[in-house]
Amino acid sequence: MVVRCCGLLCVLLGHGPCNVSSTMTSALRCLTVYPHRITIQDHALNRMTTAWLLPVVTLIVASSSGGVLAPALLKFSLPHALLTITVSAFMVVIGLSLALVILTIYLLRLIVHGLPSGASILSVFLPLGPCGQAGFSFVLIGQSFKTILPLKETNSEFLASSTSGEIINVLCICVAFALWSFAVMWIVFALLGVRHVLARTRFPFAVTFWGLIFPNVCIPACLPSARDDVHAHFRACSRTSLLNLPKFSIRSSSAFLAPFTQLALLFCG
Repeated sequence: MVVRCCGLLCVLLGHGPCNVSSTMTSALRCLTVYPHRITIQDHALNRMTTAWLLPVVTLIVASSSGGVLAPALLKFSLPHALLTITVSAFMVVIGLSLALVILTIYLLRLIVHGLPSGASILSVFLPLGPCGQAGFSFVLIGQSFKTILPLKETNSEFLASSTSGEIINVLCICVAFALWSFAVMWIVFALLGVRHVLARTRFPFAVTFWGLIFPNVCIPACLPSARDDVHAHFRACSRTSLLNLPKFSIRSSSAFLAPFTQLALLFCG
């Protein structure tokens, strides 16, 4: 037992500096790129792409790593675990706020100037990244606060309340569900957009196809983490809705949506 604890402590001490360095790098990158774009670079709405989201995603990803690390830190240091999960919540709120602002501008760009042409159409999947990853981070943050709170030796009524952890966990699950729903909306927009472009032109395999990997993985990462905390009746309702999705879709696009429907059913249990 002693050897196991020492081994885990070594791992935490080894990953601690890496996690701090990653957090500082993510914050520096996010907080310096946008002032640089505002003061120095020249932009136009018709040239905007979802690549504007990439500096924001770094903050959201770093916040989820804090949510993974906090439960392990709790076994050795309660203050450090609380500090880690608080900083994670701070980062995901900043990252998600900026992401939602950028997505609003991007939706305006799509409405005014239309879909990107050629292989650039695959960039419409990038909004799934911040939505799914932020939902995953919120689930981890809620679970961590539920485990850490209440604190026994504190002067704060909020941290000492017996229901604080439960309330934060419920709110985080609600936020994660809202982000998952928002991501599903973007999946529909992206699929219809790709179908629209492919019906008129073809484009070869290119580097832009990498944009399909991270965003589409974030949604399956968010849903299984949240579903353990959600009642089985909700899962049943989600499964029923997804089963009926092809019936309400256009006949020509049912086959196109079928693989994504089956993937969602797999993660809904």
